[in-house]
Amino acid sequence: MGDMTVRNIPKDQHVALKRIARSNSRSAEAEARLAIALYIESQSKAGFGSRLAEKYGGTVDQDFAIERDAGGSDPVAFE
Repeated sequence: MGDMTVRNIPKDQHVALKRIARSNSRSAEAEARLAIALYIESQSKAGFGSRLAEKYGGTVDQDFAIERDAGGSDPVAFE
């Protein structure tokens, strides 16, 4: 596991980190580790479409034709 020292954190952010950590019954260091882990996880996830393709790709022939109704729908009347 790597070590890191973070310097020059703006005072308002440092105070907020400590407040959030205290409300979650964690140390500021543990809260910072969690914040970094969540950020890295969010950045490395593929988009929704990519996750669907990964999960269901190959389930249905990718060249299937979809016939759409060319007619529109009736307008909604609020009376």
